[in-house]
Amino acid sequence: AMPSEVVVQMKDGRRHALRVDAPKGRPSNPMDWNDMADKFRRLAAPTLSESRAEQVIERVDGRLIINPGAA
Repeated sequence: AMPSEVVVQMKDGRRHALRVDAPKGRPSNPMDWNDMADKFRRLAAPTLSESRAEQVIERVDGRLIINPGAA
């Protein structure tokens, strides 16, 4: 994975930077169940109601292998 960097320059000229070498979700920085559920909620929001998204999450909970490399 390619690292990512964001640099913000303030009006007064100060610069703030943040670099991430292993973004969340990469094998070296895996998402946990809560991360995946939150991501699903965000991506499903335009299509599913909040209650339906929660039903899907409840149904899938415990049925996924979160870290297939460890299995």
